[in-house]
Parts: sequence; structure tokens; C-alpha cells
Amino acid sequence: VRAASRGYFVELSNFFYNHWKTTKTRGDFRNFLLCFFFCRIVYTPIFLKRLNVNGDVTGNKFAVIASIAFYAMNFIWFCKGTEMYFNYDETNKHKKN
Repeated sequence: VRAASRGYFVELSNFFYNHWKTTKTRGDFRNFLLCFFFCRIVYTPIFLKRLNVNGDVTGNKFAVIASIAFYAMNFIWFCKGTEMYFNYDETNKHKKN
């Protein structure tokens, strides 16, 4: 139960993503990207290491492969997000009528 509640911490960046989707500003995208970096790139390996120490995940090959795939996917998303940030153009943002 504690592992699941700590695991949900990686989803904290979703709040910033949803906020950016409504504003489409470069500053809000930066905030999302920073939160994404700290929650999914920095925290995920720490969480998985603690999970392994407490629950011996290394014996479960599916869990190890899924964790590596999850981290790789997040790393690719972060690289794409960083590229988007450096090429961000606020003049083409969607305007509400």
C-alpha cells in the first residue's frame, strides 16, 4: 500500500500538464517540464530502488522489464519536451473564442 502511494508521486506532473494545456504559455510549459524532470526522471529510479530493497523486485522479471520500459519511455518524452521547449512559439497558440 505504501509503495502504491509513493508510486503515484510520479503523476504529479499531470497537474502542470493540464494547466499548460489551458494556457499554452512557455512559462507554464517550463513548469511542467521541470516537474516532469524531478518526478519522473529523478524520483523514479529512487522509488524503484527503494521498492527493490523492500520487496525484492529483482526476482520478478516482468516487473524489472516494465520498470525499465517505463523509465525509457519517460526519458524519451523528457527529451522531446526539452526540444519542444527550446523551439516553443507562443504566437501559434490556440486562442479561445
